[in-house]
This record gives sequence, structure tokens and C-alpha cells, in this order.
Amino acid sequence: MKPGEPEGASCTKPEREPVLIYDPHAGHWVGTNASFSVWMDDATFRAYAASWYEWPTWLPDLPQEERFAAAVSYCRRLCYWNGCERNYDRRVHITYH
Repeated sequence: MKPGEPEGASCTKPEREPVLIYDPHAGHWVGTNASFSVWMDDATFRAYAASWYEWPTWLPDLPQEERFAAAVSYCRRLCYWNGCERNYDRRVHITYH
């Protein structure tokens, strides 16, 4: 777990974890791993990233630009989208294999 991450939010082996990719032609983010596929529009992805970026206790010592980059990087990780309340957000389309 990285400093500032809530307990249970870390993913295993993030350097090998599949990530969401932005498709500029479709205007949405999409990703797939062995367990599930996920896609959402850009506004939804940005809202989730903003919730991390705007959380005052998450990485408070980093400059704003680095906090924003860290939030985007964190939300791109597919393991972030597996489970919890994100499964109930109708803007986030998850299909389990």
C-alpha cells in the first residue's frame, strides 16, 4: 500500500496490472483483464480521479500536478475498478468473464 492509500485499496503487482486506455475517437476509457472488462466515458473517469485528487489527506505533500498525475495513474489500474461501490455506478460498465 502506498502512503495516502486507504486500507484495502492497493493492487498487487501494479507494474504488471492491466490499465484502462483512453480511446479519443470514442471518448471513453476501456480495459480488460482475465476476470472482467470495464469501460466508461471520459467525464466519469475524470470524476473518479478528481475524488482522489481532491481528497485532502491523499498524498498531501505532493505538488498539485503530481497529485493529479497520481490520481489518474491510480484510477487507470483495472484492479481499482473491481468490486466496491464502483459496481453500482451505472456510468461504469463492468462485465465479469
